[in-house]
Amino acid sequence: MGQHILDSTFDAIFGLNLAWEINYCNKAGCDLLGYSATELIGRNYKEFFKDCENQGFENIVETLLFNESLKPIRTDYINKEKKRRAASIQYSPIKDQNGKISGISSIVRLVSQYEKANSKAQALLETAPDAMVIVNKAGEIVLINAQTEKLFGYKKEELLGKEVELLIPDKFLKYHRANRSKYTSKPKTRNMGQGMELYGKKKSGKNFPVEISLSPLETEEGMLVSAAIRDITKRKKVEKELEKYNQQLQNKNKELEQFAYIASHDLQEPLRNVLSFTGLLKENYSTELDEMGLKFMYFITEATTRMSLLIKGLLDYSRIGANTKLESVDCNVVLAMVQDDFDPLIKETNAVIKVSELPKILGYEVEIKLLFQNLIGNAIKFRDPNRPAEISVSASKEEGDWKFCVSDNGIGISPEYKEKIFIIYQRLHAGKDYEGTGIGLAHCRKIVDLHGGKIWMESELGKGSKFYFTIHEITSA
Repeated sequence: MGQHILDSTFDAIFGLNLAWEINYCNKAGCDLLGYSATELIGRNYKEFFKDCENQGFENIVETLLFNESLKPIRTDYINKEKKRRAASIQYSPIKDQNGKISGISSIVRLVSQYEKANSKAQALLETAPDAMVIVNKAGEIVLINAQTEKLFGYKKEELLGKEVELLIPDKFLKYHRANRSKYTSKPKTRNMGQGMELYGKKKSGKNFPVEISLSPLETEEGMLVSAAIRDITKRKKVEKELEKYNQQLQNKNKELEQFAYIASHDLQEPLRNVLSFTGLLKENYSTELDEMGLKFMYFITEATTRMSLLIKGLLDYSRIGANTKLESVDCNVVLAMVQDDFDPLIKETNAVIKVSELPKILGYEVEIKLLFQNLIGNAIKFRDPNRPAEISVSASKEEGDWKFCVSDNGIGISPEYKEKIFIIYQRLHAGKDYEGTGIGLAHCRKIVDLHGGKIWMESELGKGSKFYFTIHEITSA
């Protein structure tokens, strides 16, 4: 039974005494060298195999005698036809009943087969967008892809066989070794160091922020760990820039809030008095006023109400970005909420809104919702009276940013107004035609500025408009 198992394996197996004489070989071993078992038994193993990689035959025996393990050794062998081939050989001790080493087993695998398996794995690794590092249970690097060489600055030969800690900053080494051991005891697919800031170390010694995903791989040689490593330097830079923009805007907002508070409080009070006294005048003296006097009162009431709305709009504008924090915002969820808000108006006007798959971004959710509300609300408001509004929302990646587009088939805007429309209180249409204060697109620009992006418009009169804006990508995030 045991002989049948050994003869069924693809690897060549030789049994040797301590003088390197062959006392056993399986069928694969005979096929490898081209001799029968009878021809091989008693001959010296060194006739066929060379020592290699500074591992002399004497050193191999000495290492095994001291119960030290040997890594597979790559060397050459010569077959009966005098052809030289490459092989990978694993040497192990053969012990007698007393536990003493009485011989050596040699398991030979053709390098061509070994490398064929590795080449398949290597080809898969090269398709990955991230740096991929495959590590064995001892923490030694066994495979990497080209992205790893590019990211860390090492050549493949400099990493293979080395401890993975070579890529870890010194201050994290103790932590990493302890957690590597813990991971291999209970391996599972997960992100490494959740809730922590992780760093890699380049060959130059420079440290850089990374994101790492770990996955266990079961192989014939035992469990391996696959690490997908992503450089998030750009993302961290974006986060810092956004924090910087946020701080600058917070400072400006404080000044604007102070002004807006004075405007909303000190100006609203006299406006309320004007409205109140105009109401009393109409109530008590309307019979004594002629048609012209009543018209004047109407104009006073309309102007005062509009002034009150403008002041409220200014207050709302000043509060954009206040008391908020950066977070991951799913734009699909935000658009769903906006559509719910507009549902009655959508049904009333028979508007159609098409939303493509949208990304998650790093931003301020309340402001992002207001941004889409203003753009979609304007698209419905400024629809062509001769056709239902058709609005589409989409996003695409462009040089590290997400580029959003809100397009419509409305009345359009003349090109000379493409900058004017984003200025606070600028209106292109009379109030009797389209309601509003002319502050919505100014809100949009401020929100996009808050996120470190830009906003612009392309339009054609009578055919519709496209509003574009950019937001930094969360994943590079």
